[in-house]
Amino acid sequence: MSVQFSRGCPFDCEFCDIIVMNGRTPRTKTPAQLIAELDALRLRGWKDMVFIVDDNFIGNKTRTKVLLHALIEWRQRTRPKSAFSPRLP
Repeated sequence: MSVQFSRGCPFDCEFCDIIVMNGRTPRTKTPAQLIAELDALRLRGWKDMVFIVDDNFIGNKTRTKVLLHALIEWRQRTRPKSAFSPRLP
């Protein structure tokens, strides 16, 4: 299962077409929104891997750190059997 925290990228790398699809303006969900998605998956019985499929996950380091702390708290609270994995090329 895939979840996405952010879209868009402020950079103009010549090899990447993400800005064509998602634009230059980075947009993120709130940590609460992503946690709500994870709760919904868990309540519906999802127990397999959860992939974070952001094109530029650390594009906004401040918001990413807040999300990571929220994910740690969520995992401690729920003790899910699912695991997270970044999308690797």
